[in-house]
Amino acid sequence: MRLLTWNLDGGRGTDNAFELGALVGADLLFLQETRPTDLRERALGHSVSHGRWGSAIVTLSGSLRKEILIAGFAGWVVGAEWVHKVSGKVYRDFVFSLHAPTSSARDPRGSYASEVVRAVRAIVAAVPEKARIIIGGDFNICLGQQAPDSERAIAKVERQALVDLRAMGFSVAWRDLHPGQALPQTLRWKRSPSIPYHCDGFVLRGFDLSASHCEVISGSSLHTRSDHNAVMLWLRDI
Repeated sequence: MRLLTWNLDGGRGTDNAFELGALVGADLLFLQETRPTDLRERALGHSVSHGRWGSAIVTLSGSLRKEILIAGFAGWVVGAEWVHKVSGKVYRDFVFSLHAPTSSARDPRGSYASEVVRAVRAIVAAVPEKARIIIGGDFNICLGQQAPDSERAIAKVERQALVDLRAMGFSVAWRDLHPGQALPQTLRWKRSPSIPYHCDGFVLRGFDLSASHCEVISGSSLHTRSDHNAVMLWLRDI
């Protein structure tokens, strides 16, 4: 399985996401800050409360069935049961595109870390007990320990969020597949684009990552379409 997640910076990179997905042979796209009106067929997406953009899942292989609604996260979290075949065998996995919600006067929120944990707990409660779960998205927290000399050290609440995710049985794809390595940049801060910050990626439950591969996709053509880099995950355990 080939999975791609990408925050499209208010929808600027939606067409590029489809092109990139086709180029790398992705089976599923996890999109954030995409405009639902720009989505094509075989897509599931909703806007957040302000209506300008939201999260989406696009299947390029298999089909999305049985949308899973997560109360309190409309447009920020979009999920469904994904029915797909590998070597002739049918699999039913639960997939979610997550964008950690930003607090506003209209919709007050806790910290990004607390909202991520709350959303993932709600996802776990919404699917069968032993179901496999794939969550791709922009978590707005650092998905792993930064290098000691990093300009942007991981905060205590972010470390605790990762502990909480692991306690729920989740792996953190890039971190677990690159132990001990410095985290590559996924968000290029508009005011300080050189500060490395790794907030995009995948967390999964029920998968053996030992034969898998995860990489950050970057390049000038992507940089003109979004302030985030895309993250690709090859799952090879089935």
